[in-house]
Parts: sequence; structure tokens; C-alpha cells
Amino acid sequence: MSYKDWGNNIPGSCKCSEATKCTELPQYGGRPVKIYSEPCFHTMLELVDLAFKIFMGFFFGLAVIALVCLVASLLMIRQVRRHDGGSRGQSIAMKSSGLPGL
Repeated sequence: MSYKDWGNNIPGSCKCSEATKCTELPQYGGRPVKIYSEPCFHTMLELVDLAFKIFMGFFFGLAVIALVCLVASLLMIRQVRRHDGGSRGQSIAMKSSGLPGL
């Protein structure tokens, strides 16, 4: 969570080279050391949150497309039944030709 978790053995991954996100530790080993002012946990949590939002948007988009396709297919079925004389009996698309072997 912070540099304090490492005690006196701060790893190189905590040392900062950027000027904007750094803070100085006073007198670490006889000289000040620049480390990141914020821990990596928050940054990693933000990246995971962003990934979940992207996946949720992707799957929501697929669900919307599936629903649109379902409505379109229902409308096409309704149109065929209406054109063929309603829901009474077989539709023209389902009638057999009456020829033997077909």
C-alpha cells in the first residue's frame, strides 16, 4: 500500500524518476530518496475497473444486437403470416406442392 510496508528495504519499483508524481523521503540511508507519492494499488484498481467497464459495454452491446435481431425476426414472421392469410391454417411458405416425391 505504501513505502512503509517495505521498511528500510525500499525496492527499485518504488523509486520515482518523474517529477510530478514523486515525493522525497527524508534521510533514507543518509540521502533523500524520491519515491512515488501514491501506491500502485489505486492505479491497478483503476485499470481493472476500466477493463470491467469495457467488457460490460461490449457484452451490453451484444445483448442489444441480439434483442434487435429477435424483434426483426418476430416482425418478419408476423409479416409472412399476414401476407399468407393470417394465423389460420398453414401459410403458403409451409404448404406442400402436392407432387409425389417432393
